[in-house]
Amino acid sequence: MELGLKDKKVLLVGASKGIGRSIALGFAEEGSQIVSIARTESLLQSLKIEALKKGASSFDTVKQDIMECETKEFAKSLMDKYGVFDVVVHNVGGSLVSRDYLAGEDDWYYALKFNAIAAININHILIPPMIKNSLDELYIFHPYRLQCSEGTLYMHQQKLF
Repeated sequence: MELGLKDKKVLLVGASKGIGRSIALGFAEEGSQIVSIARTESLLQSLKIEALKKGASSFDTVKQDIMECETKEFAKSLMDKYGVFDVVVHNVGGSLVSRDYLAGEDDWYYALKFNAIAAININHILIPPMIKNSLDELYIFHPYRLQCSEGTLYMHQQKLF
């Protein structure tokens, strides 16, 4: 399917396995320039080989656990190295509910950072230059899971302009 993504610069956060891997391979089939961030180098390298075979015009990997870094500084380093992205995908998250009901503030902050704050901080750095590059439209897609009996995966889409 031709989606007009050939040679578009795509940043994928959390892209080495599962849904993130599938998203990366979809962008590869479109001929995109992909920068993939994940925690496991071997999974990133395996994905890189497959994505290049499927047609990615380029594929760079960045081994980084976004929970173990200052996310705004990390985003600035990505901008310094790669310039302005055309697409940013955040594929990270988990339960918003601590399994320990007596958990302290640090545990709850970790859950919030994992599900929202890391993406907010990265977007704070990466999205303004994307807007400045005169995009006609800008969408943010954020997958999130709700803890419910059906285990449903929901997709939230927001058109910024």
